[in-house]
Amino acid sequence: MERLSLGEISPEHYKAETAEKIVPFEAAGEVELLLAVSDFSGAYGGLTYPPALGTPDSIHDMTTVRLNLRTALLTMTALFGVISLLIGISNPQNSLPGLYALYCLTFLGFTCYPVAKTLFPAFGGLYFVENLSFCAMILMIFILQRKLFTLETPVNTFGIAFGGLVCVVCIFYHLFLPQASLTMLLSYSRLISLYKSISAALLTGSTVWMLLRRSDETAHHAKFLLCGIVIFDCTLMMDRFLPLYEPIYSGWFLEISSLCMVLLIGAILLQEIYIRTAASLRLEETIRLTGQNLAMQKEQHQTMIEAIAGERTFRHDLRQHISVLHEFAERNDMDSLKQYFDQLEGRLPANYAGIFCENAAVDAILRHYKTNAESAGIEFSAAVQVAEGMPISDVDLCVIFGNCLENALEACKRQTDHKKYVMVSAGTSVGVFAITVENSFNGSLRRSGAGFFSSKQSRIGIGTASVQAIAKKYNGKATFKSDDNKFQALIVLHL
Repeated sequence: MERLSLGEISPEHYKAETAEKIVPFEAAGEVELLLAVSDFSGAYGGLTYPPALGTPDSIHDMTTVRLNLRTALLTMTALFGVISLLIGISNPQNSLPGLYALYCLTFLGFTCYPVAKTLFPAFGGLYFVENLSFCAMILMIFILQRKLFTLETPVNTFGIAFGGLVCVVCIFYHLFLPQASLTMLLSYSRLISLYKSISAALLTGSTVWMLLRRSDETAHHAKFLLCGIVIFDCTLMMDRFLPLYEPIYSGWFLEISSLCMVLLIGAILLQEIYIRTAASLRLEETIRLTGQNLAMQKEQHQTMIEAIAGERTFRHDLRQHISVLHEFAERNDMDSLKQYFDQLEGRLPANYAGIFCENAAVDAILRHYKTNAESAGIEFSAAVQVAEGMPISDVDLCVIFGNCLENALEACKRQTDHKKYVMVSAGTSVGVFAITVENSFNGSLRRSGAGFFSSKQSRIGIGTASVQAIAKKYNGKATFKSDDNKFQALIVLHL
């Protein structure tokens, strides 16, 4: 008695149709099941997975759990892809998020067949989507590997070229599938098997090469990627033994390994985006402070020119002043003499206070913040010695002094009581250059594990992070501590 019929199995009236269905029947004693299947649209014989047998309740529970699990994984992957795509749209200069979103799309195409066929039984073309997506998914791994690690080796180039060729062959194969002969079907099947094996070998070899040859931060990413590739290699082997194993809950070897690759590459990409974003923010802060320092130096230069010009004018008029003073003295007109001295004192040129240190850039920053501090009623003192030929760039010094002094003055300005002050000291000792900036503040700080929150924004201060990054660059350390109403920043840079 026929219980279920899908499509048409005869070659003359062949009609492909697949579905996941439950077929209930009652039986006693010995039962013989006859399954008549055919597949003239692919390389399989027709029956890829043997049917699962059991009581109606157990089969129903199994199919429900399996469908829910697949749907949850597909939804999670789709969410990863959408988030990555949005990140890529917001930052079009970085192509990594867009490539990862495309990789998630290929994974969805490769693994959506069971869910799509269950929810939409009449939907056709899923085998083509699954096949092409699998080929494209491996191709995307090669592309992401190249982009993440700047890996422009012949092995990676061959992997991309071979993957692209297989994707093109896959498209043409499905276009001419209705007229395909058995030889063509078998040739395509062997090509896919060869593609899996060669891709696994190339990915493993190139990742191991990165681990052995590279000592920078990409080696850390390569370890994660190697874990995923090893899992992928193992599942390719298990895929060959698939007919010997009945997959009920855990038999989708390539799908599981592909999901591991999605998660691992996603984790690597997320860390890479974080690193690049942090570097971009620090660069913006450095550019801002560099521009600010140039303005400070221009301001100090103009002050010096004005002081020198005023002094020259006063010296030019000094003879006339001396003549007038002599005349008052000869007449013994002490009242007029005192009055003239008072007027003359008010016309004396401003005294240029000299320099804080020999480094013009640092001196300009110190002078700028000293002026701002005095105008805000903040006591400012500095004892800074920057030696000649020190192996620390002026840009890095400007970022450190500029950020620390800017934060110190902002903290003092928020004070409503106690003495307001900023003290700066810096110098070289025993192979290190140490900078200390101490200031008073109102005792209120917003801390986090990574540093201090900015008073202007609801996130970690970029300035503090920039100072810590520069300290790390010179194998040093930046420490920030507070005690009652005193805040201190200590930066140590190794020379």
